[in-house]
Amino acid sequence: PRTVEVDDTVVTSVGAGNYTIADPRFTLGGTSPVVPCELDPPSGFSCAVGTVPVGGTAVVTAQLTPGVPGPYANQAMASTLSHDPDLDNNRAEVELIVHLRVDIDLRPGSETNPVDLSARGGLPVAILTTATFDATRVDAHSVCFGDAESPAERDCQEEHQRGHPGDVDGDGDLDLLLHYGTRRTGIDAGDTTACLRGRTVNDVPI
Repeated sequence: PRTVEVDDTVVTSVGAGNYTIADPRFTLGGTSPVVPCELDPPSGFSCAVGTVPVGGTAVVTAQLTPGVPGPYANQAMASTLSHDPDLDNNRAEVELIVHLRVDIDLRPGSETNPVDLSARGGLPVAILTTATFDATRVDAHSVCFGDAESPAERDCQEEHQRGHPGDVDGDGDLDLLLHYGTRRTGIDAGDTTACLRGRTVNDVPI
């Protein structure tokens, strides 16, 4: 293909001033020089790739830095002046959900955060309120907690169908306490990490 051009656009509900796209570039093959692409602020860029050798590849890269959480869909489209018998494979899209990082505490009051896999009771998990985040604004029904490596093993069902506001860390702020059936979290013996995901009542992913 000759006169190849790649046009890339980021589609997001996040305001243009809350994310940046930087350093778009491409290479032809593994040993060719890096060629800069042209930025199209604020949401995209284009790369004049030129002629791609027979059997060769063009690799386009760029860096997206989100300033706030939300959905970021990346759309890429390739075009060429050469005859293209299949136009259906010239466009692709992938979406990434950027989550707001929040502080949590397993078994509040315990410094080692133990998870007793033989326990029949619920495992308490607290989402903490900080100077920049109000945990009471979390939609408790949206929160899922459990195994970090195998999401399919999580049950995601809060035992009481709601959250319990309370000051679990003694700092004077209301946190959100949730309970999950230990055996339904998917956490296995030897695991050292777990994952919590959810959304606020304003639909901000956490």
